[in-house]
Amino acid sequence: MADPVATGLVGLQLTITTLTLGFTAQDSWIRFAGLVGMLYISYAQVPYIARVNNPMARGFLANAPFVLVILYIDKLLLNRWTFAARGPTSSVGGLHPAQEAKSKQDARRLVGTGSFLHRLRFGLSITVQARYPGTQWPVKNIPAFSRLRPDYIPNKVEYLRARTIRWITYVLILDLTGLFNNSKNNVILFAPANIPFLSRLAEVSGKEAIMRVILVMSFWFFQYIGIQVVYGFFAILGIASGLSRVETWPLMFGFIGDCYSIRQFWG
Repeated sequence: MADPVATGLVGLQLTITTLTLGFTAQDSWIRFAGLVGMLYISYAQVPYIARVNNPMARGFLANAPFVLVILYIDKLLLNRWTFAARGPTSSVGGLHPAQEAKSKQDARRLVGTGSFLHRLRFGLSITVQARYPGTQWPVKNIPAFSRLRPDYIPNKVEYLRARTIRWITYVLILDLTGLFNNSKNNVILFAPANIPFLSRLAEVSGKEAIMRVILVMSFWFFQYIGIQVVYGFFAILGIASGLSRVETWPLMFGFIGDCYSIRQFWG
């Protein structure tokens, strides 16, 4: 299980980013204060990671705080997203500015516009996305909802039904893998003496070579499933609550059938 403190600290970072995006001006000192808070939370998270028993959850919670700090810097200090502009206001991060306030007085005045819910929705939508789908600044090659119909966007009910079914399937797969976990075999397989490969190539048996290939593929597979679980959870929560639109939650990964080259696999 995941440690509640570790999970709560990640949630606190998401909250800080959401509120700062939605309720501060582009030049507000609160943004720099928020960065200090994000860094401190990342540091405070470290002792609690060891308490997480599930290896997938431990990997996610160990990396998430530092990834969120990087995204915070990118969105709030480099691209300087604001609710008033409904987009970035600086080109330092590589995005074309949506709107730049003519003066600091204009920036402060614009902060006062918009309802609480609208600001919260904007802050949350930018916080949980790094690809910016459904905006004027999407990254390249975001997967379409349908391979046959690239312009197709499902309605809310269709999306939630399909996404929920996939999410439950992924969770069950992760849960079932615990039945095959043999700690005694792991101690032997991952013993320090077995870590070198090329230096002991003559001693490597066919069984060990096959096991190494399986372990590499398993690591990739379970990382894929784990990312889908986390992404699907936020997608379902955001769309079901009405805080997000369907088009802002496209597929996390492309279609397996398109992975016929190295470029297609990574791109």
